[in-house]
This record gives sequence, structure tokens and C-alpha cells, in this order.
Amino acid sequence: MQVQHPRATPADGRRPPSKVTVPGHGNILVEDGYLDVDDEVAERAMSVLADAYDVEYTADGDVVFEEDGPPDDVSPPFDPSELTVDDLEARLADGDYSDAELAALADAEERKTGLDAIESQRED
Repeated sequence: MQVQHPRATPADGRRPPSKVTVPGHGNILVEDGYLDVDDEVAERAMSVLADAYDVEYTADGDVVFEEDGPPDDVSPPFDPSELTVDDLEARLADGDYSDAELAALADAEERKTGLDAIESQRED
């Protein structure tokens, strides 16, 4: 079964990593944006990628992209990758960001802990 990596067709120009670590199954190579794995590993890989990239999967291993991402004309107010997660949390707590800005930040953030911090701010 082929499992699509969320960055298989990136609109932002980012490429998927060359491998994905799937607990209990080691490192799985990503070729042309897809992991080629058996059904058991596919289930676990989709779970890992869904959690890391905040996406959902079809039963066939394709990513279901959200339609409600940030508007095209909204940029993140800052680059979250330049901050530690603690600094990101502090900056989010000190700022007053719109839902669109928070969505743009989430789109730019790659770390699960950073995404959790942004999501927590979105819920407040």
C-alpha cells in the first residue's frame, strides 16, 4: 500500500523528508512523496503522519487536505521555526493574533509541540 506524505504535493515548496520513523517499524523511506508499506505498517504510518501534520487520511492512504487553511493573502506574523517552543508559547501568549494569522503560523510550523502550542492559542 502506498501512503501519501502530507508534503507530497506541497503548495509552499517544501519537500517531504527522505524517511519517516514509524514506532515499532523503524525508518520508512519516502520515495516520490509516498511510503510503500504493507497494510499493518500503513495504518501506523498514517497515524504518525496525521498527528505530526494535523491531517486526515482516506482508507487508501491519501491525505485529505483541509479546505479551511489560512487565506492565501495572510502570512504568519513571524517565523515560528526561528523560536524555541518555549519562546513560541510566550510570544503567542503576549500577542493578539487573528484566527487567520494563527492558521498561517500553524501552516509554517513543523514541530508537533509547536503545533500544539498554536492550537492551544487558537482554542483560547
